Amino acid sequence: MSENEQISPVTEVEETRPISAEKNTQSNELKAEKTVAKNKKEKKTKKSVDKKPSKIKTALKETKSELKKVTWPKFAQVAKQTGVVILVTLLFLVVVFGIDRLCSWLVGFIV
Repeated sequence: MSENEQISPVTEVEETRPISAEKNTQSNELKAEKTVAKNKKEKKTKKSVDKKPSKIKTALKETKSELKKVTWPKFAQVAKQTGVVILVTLLFLVVVFGIDRLCSWLVGFIV
């Protein structure tokens, strides 16, 4: 700054409001506080009402939706496949029974 410049003092100007305006402002502030408190209470009650569904309900809903996507086979196809399974099981039963009899005979022959 140069020496020729002078700093002017800052003067603060107070707002002058009539008393009734101050009361209105205070009442508006109280109303706002009450509204905020009321909103907080509503949020708390909404949280208790808007709970997330339980894990079991969610799992059941997901399972139901997945089962709707499944293409189920016809009865004839299921019957044929069941027959094949039974036939292969009987075949293995005969093979294992034969091997067991053979091993029993060999052990009896040696002893």
